[in-house]
Amino acid sequence: MMILTMSTASVFAEGPRLDYPDDATEEGADCWVDGYDAGFAGKYDKNRANECKDKGEDNYNSVWGYSCKDAGYMPDESLSL
Repeated sequence: MMILTMSTASVFAEGPRLDYPDDATEEGADCWVDGYDAGFAGKYDKNRANECKDKGEDNYNSVWGYSCKDAGYMPDESLSL
């Protein structure tokens, strides 16, 4: 009897989405990821931003601009006309 094994490569997200500060708490890291995802999608969640700010780590708002730029919602600041 032959057993076939099928394996799937695991995919791990890297890059700016997971570049939260080294000293971030677990909740702060979650706020960073939520802020990045929301910014990339172009959907600001004011309630989640306030939750994060109230916990003392404003990581949601800290990453918002980066993610909007990564998604192409903001003009490239390096271009000059």
